[in-house]
Amino acid sequence: MNSKETVDVFPEPEEVDFTRFCRQEQDDSLTFLPNLLATYLAVYFDPIRFVGDGFMLFRDGVWDYMSSEGPLHNICVRALNNEARVDWIDDAILELEDLVYEEPPPGPLASTEGKIIIKPIITEDELLLLIRSLSSNTKRELARLLSPFLR
Repeated sequence: MNSKETVDVFPEPEEVDFTRFCRQEQDDSLTFLPNLLATYLAVYFDPIRFVGDGFMLFRDGVWDYMSSEGPLHNICVRALNNEARVDWIDDAILELEDLVYEEPPPGPLASTEGKIIIKPIITEDELLLLIRSLSSNTKRELARLLSPFLR
């Protein structure tokens, strides 16, 4: 799937029902699951990486550090709407760090105007081959996990 297709089917934060980031308990209460919001953030900002000292976004052909976590907080608040809580957002961002963590490459990195350039670790074709090699059960589980974020 190319980024154009992703944009066409991926919902904006205001279109997401915050309950998609929760688990319904037996007593009908909701438990927030930060890993679900972290997954939404990873797809929303794709490609995004956490390299130990900050988040990096791939824009205009180069990896560049996010100036702050402000954009992440903003998307979280918009997706959670009136249910946004600081601890939920902080927990989701910590989950995102683990989800998109990547060891910085050893040695000096190429840069353009202070922007770090990191080659992708997997091509789109390699990813498609990997997905095709998954078992049917794993594919179903992957589809179930991603379904709240697709129309």
